[in-house]
Amino acid sequence: MHWRIRKLRTIAFFGGVWFSGFALQWGLLPMRERMLRPRITGAVPSFTEEEVDRYVRETGGDPDLYRNADGHLLTPPTFFAIWALAELAKALIAARLPLDFTRAVHATSRVQIHHLPKATEPARFAATVETVVRTGNRIRIEQRLAMTTADGQPLVDHWSALVLPGRGRLRAKRQTVPLDTSLVAAIRLASNEGWKYARLSGDINPVHWAGPFARLVGFGGPVAHGFDTMARIFHAAVAHFAGGDAQKVKTLDVSFRRPIVLPAEMHLFASGVETTVSGDKQISLWVGSEQESTAYVTGHVELEG
Repeated sequence: MHWRIRKLRTIAFFGGVWFSGFALQWGLLPMRERMLRPRITGAVPSFTEEEVDRYVRETGGDPDLYRNADGHLLTPPTFFAIWALAELAKALIAARLPLDFTRAVHATSRVQIHHLPKATEPARFAATVETVVRTGNRIRIEQRLAMTTADGQPLVDHWSALVLPGRGRLRAKRQTVPLDTSLVAAIRLASNEGWKYARLSGDINPVHWAGPFARLVGFGGPVAHGFDTMARIFHAAVAHFAGGDAQKVKTLDVSFRRPIVLPAEMHLFASGVETTVSGDKQISLWVGSEQESTAYVTGHVELEG
């Protein structure tokens, strides 16, 4: 499938999510019984090494860190954001949730890597809506995207959570970057980064690139895409914690605590290494301007022991 068609599908299905929510709220669509845990399945679109190479470079990474011993380019686990947002949106539409998705906030994302596929390797996916939890006016929706080989062997699992804050603004508890952390890498985002990533991924939500719209919804300007920031964190983890071997990273788990207004000069900080019950290494992460400043992203990375 041509990249322009993939982007148009992403735009169309996210538009469908917003319309479906409004239409069900206002009685324009009949309230059929909801589909529980809707499941969308299919083949992962085929990509060339050049397309994967471009994605890595445009999200601040080095493609050479994603080559296996045979020289084949591997697909980063965050690459799903280039093609799978339309499939996750289809699962939301199938769930027939009578909700206003125009105020949805990307709250968390987690990738668990079983095996990184080669850029040209055939694969399949299943996109589901796992849970919908209401707490007062606040609604949290968790989705999963599972990727497997053509014969069903697990490759990468991704979980993400959207939060609909209801009335008022969503106010996450403020966290700061601890003083006893180490500086890992700089994350520099230009003023046009939101538009560049929108063109790359098809996620053209204007809050990321249109200043007047971003200010209208309460931000100081366009804000960075969560998946763009996550990709940059993963690249840094490969370079600085995994010795340049992307296959050593097992899990990346992040929470988006504050929007990053563009342009931005952020830094990735890390704590000491801990050992998990499975024997893997776990490192806690923070993204902020400096130590003891507001943390915009928190999380952790796990590497094979």
